[in-house]
Amino acid sequence: MNIIYRVGNKFRSLYWKLISKRKKRLFETSQVSTYQYMDELFCIDKTVYDELVKKYSSEEETYWKKQTSFSLKTYFPKTHTEIYNLIFGKFLPLFSEKPHIMDIGCASGEWTLLMAPNCSQIDGYEYSQALVDTANEQKGSAENVSFYQADAKKLKVTKQYDGATILAMLMYCDDINDVYSILKNVNDNLKSGAFLCTRDTLNNENKDVVYLLNQKTGYKSTYWSKDVYYEQFKKAGFELVEEIKLGEVNTRRLSFIHIGDIWRKTS
Repeated sequence: MNIIYRVGNKFRSLYWKLISKRKKRLFETSQVSTYQYMDELFCIDKTVYDELVKKYSSEEETYWKKQTSFSLKTYFPKTHTEIYNLIFGKFLPLFSEKPHIMDIGCASGEWTLLMAPNCSQIDGYEYSQALVDTANEQKGSAENVSFYQADAKKLKVTKQYDGATILAMLMYCDDINDVYSILKNVNDNLKSGAFLCTRDTLNNENKDVVYLLNQKTGYKSTYWSKDVYYEQFKKAGFELVEEIKLGEVNTRRLSFIHIGDIWRKTS
């Protein structure tokens, strides 16, 4: 039996060595531009990606435009826990008094409403009017919560906030200039020294960007490299206070990291 066991172990070892070679990072060479995994298409070429979007998605029926409500806790409970710990363990304890917060890309208000008891006032901004309507329905009698329909790329308000959150929203910008525009708009509406809390998924492929499109649902996402992503914050006038690696996701051939960050406005 010992001989059979040792021989079996050798075969298993050889098998996993062969598999590991086949699982070499997909985008290590520039010759490979797309990869399909079930209904998901991954791409590193913007021109190719735009063609895929035209083929499988429509401007009128995008994934988020079809949503009237969204709960991260329902769909992705592990990610919900990661963000919850980031907000209540790292971000909100930074304030000595209850802050006035702006929540960018608030969807139907999940995080806005959870943070509300710890804030003097919290305002949620969301592009989708349907999601804003749902958020207003769900806020009930909370007097320190307001929701507004707004495009974060063009956001102009007269208020000055103590802090801001952008939670898993920048990863839906497929143009890096839009990421910068959003951050600059947020910066303009923060008090000097204010804190910004962000959470996004970045690619771990040593590529500036990896695009994702789901052929069936029209769901789109953009995974920037950490270098490209962080550069936009510096340009927009933020310095990094703390970086928290929240988790890592490995598909059959690709690797991504969940990053939570605390930033401070410097200019």
